[in-house]
Amino acid sequence: MKRSSARRARRWVLYELTRSLNRLSDTTASMTLSGDSSFSDGGEKSSFSES
Repeated sequence: MKRSSARRARRWVLYELTRSLNRLSDTTASMTLSGDSSFSDGGEKSSFSES
């Protein structure tokens, strides 16, 4: 019983992570297609140059 509930919990976590990553990649793709470059260009470069 304990083993199956752990397996179910692990499966749920993986499912939720996959959903979140899919949503994030969809958002990133739509921002890239719409030409909003402030997300990909400005944020990362400024944070790397400061550190």
